[in-house]
This record gives sequence, structure tokens and C-alpha cells, in this order.
Amino acid sequence: MRGNTNPRKRPFLTAAAAILITVLVLSGCASLNPFKPSALTLTKDALTNIGKIKSGKADYIIDSDFSLGSKGLDISLDMQLNVDGYSEFTKDPDRTKTGAVIKVNVLGQEQTVNTEGYSDKLEDGTQIAYSRVEGGKWKKMTKAPGEKEDSDSGIDPMMLGGGLLKMAVENPLDASLEEELSSVNGKEAYKINCKIPGSFLKEILDNLDNENAEKFAEITKDMDWDSVLIPAEFYIYKENKLPARIYLDCRTIGTQFIEILLKQMGEDLPVDDLSIEANTLTVDITLDDYDEIAPIEIPQEALDAEEVSTEEGLSGLPDLF
Repeated sequence: MRGNTNPRKRPFLTAAAAILITVLVLSGCASLNPFKPSALTLTKDALTNIGKIKSGKADYIIDSDFSLGSKGLDISLDMQLNVDGYSEFTKDPDRTKTGAVIKVNVLGQEQTVNTEGYSDKLEDGTQIAYSRVEGGKWKKMTKAPGEKEDSDSGIDPMMLGGGLLKMAVENPLDASLEEELSSVNGKEAYKINCKIPGSFLKEILDNLDNENAEKFAEITKDMDWDSVLIPAEFYIYKENKLPARIYLDCRTIGTQFIEILLKQMGEDLPVDDLSIEANTLTVDITLDDYDEIAPIEIPQEALDAEEVSTEEGLSGLPDLF
């Protein structure tokens, strides 16, 4: 139904913004000065305002740099992975437009893949995704109404509210509002520093009910999430009290993830003899252009694309590795 303000429909605003805002709200960081904004008042305003927007854009950058070495030997292998992408959305019609440049560098040899895609949710609840890798053909994937309904489009903050409250009470977050204003996209913004428990991130991933999330969950099932604490920076625009930027330092996840991934790649790999370190693993999301996105038109060649499965739709990306 058009006009629904359910935030579950907005992937970036829910998974990246609304959920983190909810965590900060539950941290209870209030100010004693009633005229001075606090993390609590700012995040409450942002949560309210998110439900009112009809369109927006998120730009994101994922940077990673890993070093693999052999214990006892002065040998190392460096690998960098960079993803620079964007996602635009409109509420009526319920569509998204995405694009990304993926770069992998191993031993100085770099490969680059450009991707683009669209998604469209029809009146009857049918969800259609269109994607292609640069130089390739468009592929179309259709999800029938009621099949993992809405859950792959984001996370419902209300669904996690009870669990987040319990987590915040038992493990209070270290959240603080900086005195000085920051600048995001040339606009003044409040900056909140906090730490996200790994168990909370795991809960987010568990609720992303789609093929890629399921694969990631399988890979990371043995990860010690309780040992992870993710430093985060959260920015809220001063003028409209909407999310501006989210920055996560995920190095504590990176080392464990690579170790587990290598072990699952084959029993013959001497993982126990390797030294693995995540030098860099950051996620930087910038949100803007609220209610300024033009209607999203899906190209005819995408509409006419051949229907494929999810795995076929993603083919081409594994060739990077």
C-alpha cells in the first residue's frame, strides 16, 4: 500500500540508520541542560523524522586492508578490498536504484567491477530486483508476495526494541555527544560517539533474511561475537534532525572473519600457521537528499531481462577472487 511509513522498506535507513539510532536512544544519554540537545533528544527526533521522508540517498564506502603472513617466516601477503557505492530510494513508487564500484588488489594486481541495479515492489507485494555487472546482460529476480516478506528490505526497529532495551540495561553503551558541531555534505551536524556490541550486530545480520545474509551467517556461525566491540560515529543534521553519516570501525570483526573464511575454504589450507591481521575495515555511510530524489525509472532492457535465481544474479562478482 502506497504511503506506508513503515521504515522496514528502507534498507539503509533501517539497517544502517534507524537501528543505530534506536541503540543510542536506549543508551539513555540525556543532558541536564534542557536547552542543550543530547544524544537522547537528537536520536528521538531522528527516529520520528525518518518515518516522514518519501525519498533519499545513501552513499557508502567499505575499505578493507588485510595482511596474511606465515608464523616464524618474514613473508606477508597484503590484500585490499574497496566498495564505493550508492543507493537511492523513493516511497511512491516503492523503488530503489543502486550502483557500486568494487576493487580488489592482491600483490599489486587490481581488478575492478562496476555493478548497477534496481528494485521494485509492486502493489500486490511482489518484489522484483534487476542487476547487471558492467559489460554484462541485465538479470531479473522475482520474489512472490509473502515470501520472506519485507524482511530482506531492512529491519523493523520495533521488533528489536525489547532485545535492545535488555541489552542496553545489561551492557550500557559508551555514547557521548561532542560539544563542537561537525560538517557533513557541507551542512552542520551533531556527532555522537558510541560503541556497538558484536552481539547486537549479530542480531542485525540474523534478521536480514535473504540469500546473502544467510551465506554470511553460515560463514560466521563460529565467530566470537561477544568479544567484539565496534567503535562508531553517528552524525545527525542540525537543521532537519535526520541521519547524516554513520562510520564504523570493524577491525575487530575482520581478523576473525578472514580466519574463519580461510578455514572453510579447504582443510588443506594451513590456517593455524598463518598470522592474519585486519589493518583496516571501515564502513562509511553518508545519507542526504531527503525528499529530493526524482522518480526512479527502470530501463526497458532491465524490464525485459531474463529471469534468474539469486545465485545466478550475483554471478560475475566471485570472478574477482
